[in-house]
Amino acid sequence: MSAPSVDELAQLRRALQESAIKCSERCLYHTFKWTSELLNALPDHDNAPDESLHLYSSLPFQTDAVEQDLEHKEFNKFIQAKSFFDCREYQRCASVFLLGNVGEMDIPLSVGATQDHHSFSLFLHSGISQKSLFLALYALLMAGEKQKTEDLGQLLGPSDRGDVVNKQIIHIKQVLNTWFKGLDDDSNARTGDGFLEYMYGMILSREHLRGLAKTCLVKSVTRNPWNWGAWLELGHLIADLQELHELRPKLGQHVMVAFFYLCCRVKLNEMTASLLADLDQLQNIFPQSQLLQGQRAVTMCRKLGNYPPVLAMITYSNSDIDYEAAKSLFDQMTVSHPRSLDFIDEQSNLFFLMGARDRSAFLAQYCTAVDEYRPETCLAVRNYYSLVGRHEDAVSYFRKALALDRNYGSAWILLGHEYDHLENTHAATSCYHRAVQLDPYEYRGLFGLGECYEALKKPMHAIHYYRRAVRVNKTNMSLWAALADCQIEVNRFDAAIKTLESALEHIDPYVDGTEGSANLTSHLRYRRIEVLKSLAQLYRSDSDSDNALATETIQRCLNESSEHLKREDTEQAMKDNLKDSIIPQAEILLKKWTELPTPTRRDPRRRKRGPYLY
Repeated sequence: MSAPSVDELAQLRRALQESAIKCSERCLYHTFKWTSELLNALPDHDNAPDESLHLYSSLPFQTDAVEQDLEHKEFNKFIQAKSFFDCREYQRCASVFLLGNVGEMDIPLSVGATQDHHSFSLFLHSGISQKSLFLALYALLMAGEKQKTEDLGQLLGPSDRGDVVNKQIIHIKQVLNTWFKGLDDDSNARTGDGFLEYMYGMILSREHLRGLAKTCLVKSVTRNPWNWGAWLELGHLIADLQELHELRPKLGQHVMVAFFYLCCRVKLNEMTASLLADLDQLQNIFPQSQLLQGQRAVTMCRKLGNYPPVLAMITYSNSDIDYEAAKSLFDQMTVSHPRSLDFIDEQSNLFFLMGARDRSAFLAQYCTAVDEYRPETCLAVRNYYSLVGRHEDAVSYFRKALALDRNYGSAWILLGHEYDHLENTHAATSCYHRAVQLDPYEYRGLFGLGECYEALKKPMHAIHYYRRAVRVNKTNMSLWAALADCQIEVNRFDAAIKTLESALEHIDPYVDGTEGSANLTSHLRYRRIEVLKSLAQLYRSDSDSDNALATETIQRCLNESSEHLKREDTEQAMKDNLKDSIIPQAEILLKKWTELPTPTRRDPRRRKRGPYLY
């Protein structure tokens, strides 16, 4: 994907301008913001024609003759409805079209069935444009979300349960079912514009109908590829990398497909050299994109975040390359966009992991000065309080963040961490459950649930959530180790052996020599050595395993340790740990096993709880 020509840039600019205005008309504010930022991230060319001043008169907003005629007739009502939406009078906005035009029919603001389904179907397909219908239904959705928040009451209170739903969803679904059913039989041959498909996909997703939701959202992004909100909704339904790779051929060729694929791979922790190459290609097209710069910094953070805090501290104390790159990118974003708090939560988590109190304090003060009442600001302040041991204050700021946004998944996870610090395991479990309800593929929440149930002496529940976590993130050794230890606790030695064997398959740094940085590969080799030692001990303690297999595995541990010591990219702290701990222990075990008979089965030593995943 080379840098675009002047003509290609003009086409991109025009498409983004049209998409930004369409999203603004439909009150999709976040997508509108994202599109406008992407528009201004395009490179400037002095010889490129500037048609921005003539945009409204030149853009073909509606090419469908039927839609164009309906939008022209509805113009006055539409701007009135949009003004109500902008003033957050959502039910009043919806009533402009759904009740005002339908007359006495009881839909869908009141709880009741439509009196005349045929008349309503006729109205949908000949009396209202898709743009107006989307705005009305979106207003209904927002009205339902507002009512849902009020019904939830106090955070983690008696009414704050996961079974409280948006009561307007059922009515919106009825309208959309009628619309799409009639669309197939429409004699006027009206075609969807992608926005109603996006709305339908959102509704199906909230009803946990993943297959139907994915199909509908794929139709949406195919018809309207510039709607970033639809791509995000589709991304929430992707469970793993295999599902992502299977979906890609259905999406066609478009620059937004590359954006979507990139963001999903970052979310699913596929930190490979090809990911960075795709980032480079997109930055050739959008060199000033804050999103791409932030995704690159997140990639660096995730590389570090996949290791336990002990190794992370070793890395930070030696001025790790990835940390310096992430820090530099975050600093550049702060300088170029001083009033933006995008990606500030990732930056704050990075400072928390490295234990940088001074930087966390500065970041918290900076965010408070920009916008005190943003959930990201509350998270930054919490990270500082947690670093200095003020966990009660950290909890209060997380509760403030969730009062501002109940759907802030990261805040639920970190609030669970804080409650766990305060030894309130039941509250921590509730927080992790809420995070997993928001995103079933959030491995940090799944890992936290496993930890909590392990502490509550419910190992089978813990094994269930650990298994779900490793399915999502197969390269995180903390997850594999937790699963294996829990299986050992319930005397499922065969399962623990298979778990560690699977872990070795997924953390093999020799599979692709180009993957990751040298430092990342160094950590992977170190983790392999630890796993080999644990696996050898399991083989030895399992009476059904071959004694030779344990001896062979501990010998592999010694061989890889010796090779790791010789490498130039191995950090000194790792070398010291290998020399002082792992290699002497492995040599003692090898000597014992070659001289003594196979012992009876015993429980390997249990691990300590933790680490938390950020």
